[in-house]
Amino acid sequence: MQPFATIIYSKPIKTGLLMWSVLVLLLSCSKDSGDDGAHDPKMAYFPKTLSLSYSSGQTVHYQFSYNSKNELTRMEIERNSLDETTQLISNFNYTEAGLLLNVLSENGQGSAQYNTSFEYNAEGTITGVGFTTDGTDHSLSISYSGPETNRYLVEGDLANLPTEWSFDPDGQLVKIALAGNNYALQFSESDEGVFQYLKPQNALVIWHGLMFYLSPFELFFFSRHDIALIQTEDPNFIFQNKVWDGDGNLVSFQVRPNVPFGEIINYNVEYEAKNL
Repeated sequence: MQPFATIIYSKPIKTGLLMWSVLVLLLSCSKDSGDDGAHDPKMAYFPKTLSLSYSSGQTVHYQFSYNSKNELTRMEIERNSLDETTQLISNFNYTEAGLLLNVLSENGQGSAQYNTSFEYNAEGTITGVGFTTDGTDHSLSISYSGPETNRYLVEGDLANLPTEWSFDPDGQLVKIALAGNNYALQFSESDEGVFQYLKPQNALVIWHGLMFYLSPFELFFFSRHDIALIQTEDPNFIFQNKVWDGDGNLVSFQVRPNVPFGEIINYNVEYEAKNL
């Protein structure tokens, strides 16, 4: 150590340069580390494809597209039964504030069209809903119970009406009375569902109920939470055999009714990573 000390005291100019270089290097490293943290975006994972396989042999394939605001903008469905293949394509439009404005759906051949539209007040509460099929307008009305109970009731001349949706304070569906059937969603301790990063939209859930009341479990009501059970009068539907990937995404699971010989649905999900 002594020779090094001798050099320092006998050459103060070089010592000053050395200390300055070390200081700059330390500051540079600290600054670089801070920049990396400040500019490292939080990644979110949105379902890109959702494939379902029924024990009866039917398969269903969903494909999703999103815009730069991470809003769902397009959904394509291909359903393959034993004797036919059908397609449905839905395009979603939003207000500047990010509220779902309307959804235009048509089958793959363009021979059937469905248009669902929503109106809002200044607080973002849905005040109007419209539904047309092939240009025929169906008379619908919607009422809201208030933020204390957070329920919407849609009435009109569709076969699945009246229908009531109940949401929790975070906008997550918890109960629904649909086409004469009552469903209650029970969540697991995990909060990581397939749509965990999709912003809650009451209108999106209501649209799904109006359009897909015959197969309500296929998209499980766009739940952000991990569902453990959907309770009905008979049967209950159990979500089981769940597999998560290393990023915390639910990539496969199974929905099984708790009745003998009930039809089982197997799910497989692929995700795309986006910046929040």
